[in-house]
Amino acid sequence: MTRQEILVIQFLVGFFILGTAIHIYRDRTKNRDQSVQTEAESERFRMMAERVDSIYLKQAEQNKVETALTSQPALTRKINLNTASIDELTQLPGIGPAFAERIAAYRRENQGFRKIEDLLMVKGIGEKTLERIKNEVTVE
Repeated sequence: MTRQEILVIQFLVGFFILGTAIHIYRDRTKNRDQSVQTEAESERFRMMAERVDSIYLKQAEQNKVETALTSQPALTRKINLNTASIDELTQLPGIGPAFAERIAAYRRENQGFRKIEDLLMVKGIGEKTLERIKNEVTVE
């Protein structure tokens, strides 16, 4: 090896050692600088956490009350899938104007619904939607 190559290798090794030393120094001083949390700090943190929790719980309870007050009332009578208007169909939970139109189109194309489960033949209506509305509809 030439003298210049040896100097470059020594230079790189020196910087590697220096970098390692700096890294070790930072790790050791970081642990020393982080003082142990005192009992008072722990208590203050616990109290703040309780305040945040109580605010969150109050907000969640208020949201439940607002949801209960604004949610759609349950239908008092069943809606007949074979005679219901678009507006009546949209009163069903999870059925908006687009689904109501699809239900009406299926009804026209297939001479009505023979059973409630025929709703599964309407595009976009699956088992979950059927389960949600089956007690609120009839085909009679």
